[in-house]
Amino acid sequence: MAIFAGVELRVGAIVNIEFTAAYSGQPLRVSAEVRNRNGYLYGCEFLKETSTEQNQAARLRQLLIAETGSGI
Repeated sequence: MAIFAGVELRVGAIVNIEFTAAYSGQPLRVSAEVRNRNGYLYGCEFLKETSTEQNQAARLRQLLIAETGSGI
């Protein structure tokens, strides 16, 4: 996932990202590792550290599939 953050993050930093996917109404909170950056645009990889975070990642995948109609 790419995010824009008005703060300095280093590559390798672990961050918590919270957002509400379109049409879901419920916020998702996931841990992610900063993998790359370009200015204040950061590429983040979701981490699956706990069963709760694994469920959150699965829920995000289901939402994205439902919104795009494709098998991600």
